[in-house]
Amino acid sequence: MLRSYSRNNLIQRELEALPKGKPNFFERLSYRLYRSIKVKYELEIPSSVYLRAMTFCDDLSERYEEDFTPAELMLVLYKGFIARVQKENDLQVIYTQYMVRLQEQTYISPRKRNSYIDLEVYMHHDMALRGEMALADMDIHFPNHPFTLEKIMEIDFMFFVEECQKGGKTHRQLMKDIVACLEEE
Repeated sequence: MLRSYSRNNLIQRELEALPKGKPNFFERLSYRLYRSIKVKYELEIPSSVYLRAMTFCDDLSERYEEDFTPAELMLVLYKGFIARVQKENDLQVIYTQYMVRLQEQTYISPRKRNSYIDLEVYMHHDMALRGEMALADMDIHFPNHPFTLEKIMEIDFMFFVEECQKGGKTHRQLMKDIVACLEEE
C-alpha cells in the first residue's frame, strides 16, 4: 500500500478505481462518476487566524458585492499551490518554502495557545488528486516529508493571514490577486 498524502488517500483510491482491462460502458460511467465527486477536507485553523481570514473575506465581499467565505479563500490559495507546482517545476524550491513556513508556524504555535476552528473545504476530485501527486513526487526526492494536502492548506492559510496582517500595500495586493483569481474562473 502506498503512503497516504491526505486523509482521503486519493492516489490509492484512484488505483483501485481504475478499470481493469478494456472497460465496458458501465465501468466507464462508474469511473467518470467517481471522478466527478467533490472531496471534503477538514482543516484545523487557529481561531485567531480564522477570525482574521473572516474579516478579510468580509472586506472582499463588501468591496466587490459578492459573498466570499474562508473556504473559498482556501480554494483560491490551494489553486495557487497547484499553479506553483506546475510553474516552478522544481520540487526542492517548493519543499524548502513549505519547510520554512512549517517551522515558523510550529515555533509560533506553542507560544500562542490557540483554540482551533475546523474549516471544511470541498474541491473537485481532479484538483485534489493533482495535489496528492505533487506530494508523491516530492516524496521521491524528500522521503517521508511531513506534508499532506491538509497540512499544505493549513500552512498556506496561515501564511496568507500573516501577509494580510502586515497591511498596507501587501493587503491591497492580496485583495487584487484574489479578485483576479476569482475572475479567471
